[in-house]
Amino acid sequence: SSFVTVSCKSTIRGTVEGTETTGEITALTFTECVSNQASNCSATSTASEESPWHSEAAATGSGNGTMEVSNVGGQFTCTVFGIKTTCVYADGTVGDAGEIVVTGGTTATVKATNVTLTRQAGSGFGCSSTGTWSGTYQVTTPHDLYIT
Repeated sequence: SSFVTVSCKSTIRGTVEGTETTGEITALTFTECVSNQASNCSATSTASEESPWHSEAAATGSGNGTMEVSNVGGQFTCTVFGIKTTCVYADGTVGDAGEIVVTGGTTATVKATNVTLTRQAGSGFGCSSTGTWSGTYQVTTPHDLYIT
């Protein structure tokens, strides 16, 4: 969010459907959240087994690709100037604003860069109209991942 930057460690869990390039993100969890201008920050996402984020990857060559993710949403809560504030963000499809890049290999990575999300109802006073999601995730299972 433009008024505060919240940084956390995060983990994504998901599935890939067979050998296809489609799948589901069923969890995005956050720990150890800190902020540049706030305290007591935490973050959650809407990704779950009951409400997964659909993902689809497209090959760009050499085992790498880009990914579009839909049904994305989440929120963060921080204490700002002594007031507990929650900002809720979501977007229908991620892929047009910002980007998610998959670098294939024996230690594949998924990197979200400046993915723009829109403020939703339920956000507190002072939440900016947009927020961005950026993060780099190391793929641990499957051990080898290539987008073809």
